[in-house]
Amino acid sequence: MDKMTERPTESPLPKIRRRMVSNSPDGTETNPVVLHDSVLDVALNKFSNIRAVNLVKFFSVAVTMGSLMYEFYPPARGSYFSDKHNFLNQYFVKLAWGWTMAIHTSFIVFSSLQSPVDAGQVVRGLVRVLLVGTAVWYFWVEIVFHRVMQATGACVGNASLTEVRACIRDGHHWDGFDISGHCFLLIYSALLIHEELQIISNIKSKTPAYHSNSQSAQTMITIPVANVTIGYRSLVNFLQQLFTVLMTLFELLWILMVMMTSIYFHVWSHKLLGTLIAFASWHCTYNLWYQTTLSPGS
Repeated sequence: MDKMTERPTESPLPKIRRRMVSNSPDGTETNPVVLHDSVLDVALNKFSNIRAVNLVKFFSVAVTMGSLMYEFYPPARGSYFSDKHNFLNQYFVKLAWGWTMAIHTSFIVFSSLQSPVDAGQVVRGLVRVLLVGTAVWYFWVEIVFHRVMQATGACVGNASLTEVRACIRDGHHWDGFDISGHCFLLIYSALLIHEELQIISNIKSKTPAYHSNSQSAQTMITIPVANVTIGYRSLVNFLQQLFTVLMTLFELLWILMVMMTSIYFHVWSHKLLGTLIAFASWHCTYNLWYQTTLSPGS
């Protein structure tokens, strides 16, 4: 009787990096060989597997402690982060939603090429950020926050200017209840990125391998392995991992800038309300709406 060999079990972590080998005359790939996860792969997955609710707890503590420092132990002015014109604030924080959309779109596109993600999952992922996320951002920042600021203040330096943007554009200061758009946007963006990393990770770990002959695998948005060259697969794998790293780095950057905003800018009530609205927006979408069947949740 032939000896039975035990088939090794795959790691539950999603395989970010794969090497394909060829055994066909034309040099195309036919046999996928899964390498061990690198230290970077493991670190990325460890970070993405942190529960989002733990990030909420962290933000709660960070904003509270930062606000207390701002009110009672204000840090010395003149530091890099106290200057609102610093590079990170001007080119990243103020464009935070644009960066979040761009990096997420690239991430999900390359994830769909590298691993078995079906068309519906790709579309839902794009809808969650490009449509729902943008609608949430626009509603709160451009409509609600602006109207609250408008209704509760006046232009200091030129009382004849009765519109917030006109006052600021003319070089004056508008004194009103300024809900922290930075706290809201950075926290909401960080939570959204974290949730999306977890969704892709879960899809990869639960979906049949892309070289499977099953009916479900035939509907995947992946080019058949036999028609993909080694160079193409390596490039796609590299780009998918690159954007996974970038997603993680942007999340860490948003976390850092939330802490700096809490320490250097806004009074505590402005930061508290912006933070609570970010939490509520995340909870109502990812924890409530996206758990229902009539939603872009996965």
